[in-house]
Amino acid sequence: MRVRYTDEAELCMKRLPRHIARRIADKIDWYAEQKVPLSFARRLWDPVDTLFRFRIGDYRAIFRLEGCTLEIILILTVKHRKEVYRGV
Repeated sequence: MRVRYTDEAELCMKRLPRHIARRIADKIDWYAEQKVPLSFARRLWDPVDTLFRFRIGDYRAIFRLEGCTLEIILILTVKHRKEVYRGV
């Protein structure tokens, strides 16, 4: 699977300390390389909703699948676990 970041997600990554942002990006890439990346994700809220999250230490990456065959992981935001669910 390919990984894309929204403008908001890129901004969130830039605000993080460089070593934490690198760790998060590496882990997201690792998830995307797996045969079934969703086995490492949790669906958020409603079962019909298409939002998922990856857990990376104290941080969460909120994403959804895109593309006609759902081959793109679109990262919507990356924040600390205390803040990430506000406004999603």
